[in-house]
Amino acid sequence: SREEPFTPDDLVTIDARMHEILADVIVPREGASPAASENDVLTGLASWIAVSATRRRLYQTDGPSLAAAARAVHAQDGVAGLERVCQAWYREWRDAAALSAEARLFEQLRRDVLRVYYASPAGWAALGFEGPAHVGPHALQGHG
Repeated sequence: SREEPFTPDDLVTIDARMHEILADVIVPREGASPAASENDVLTGLASWIAVSATRRRLYQTDGPSLAAAARAVHAQDGVAGLERVCQAWYREWRDAAALSAEARLFEQLRRDVLRVYYASPAGWAALGFEGPAHVGPHALQGHG
């Protein structure tokens, strides 16, 4: 049987606002570069998740736990608390400790947010890349 596509609405069911806040912890606003949420990363993230059954299962299974843990930290300590817990989850993953569901999904979320963000024109600008060369009828003018 064919699985239904993963959509931004699916992220809403696992607390899209908290995932958006986490995305901004991963890619914060810096100078002229927009934060992840200002780059519509949730829509891109949903599309990225949709192409992988493994990724869909991971977000659907561990998403509520990650969102609940992040929401509790955010309520108590704000973004600074989230930054600390995200660093702890990353260290847990990096050090190959017995991974909690939160650390496992945070690492996947971190990778996915970075992939989506830097695959967009806003992400290119943050890297100083002006974008791909124009491809079309005028691309070859002056050549030949």
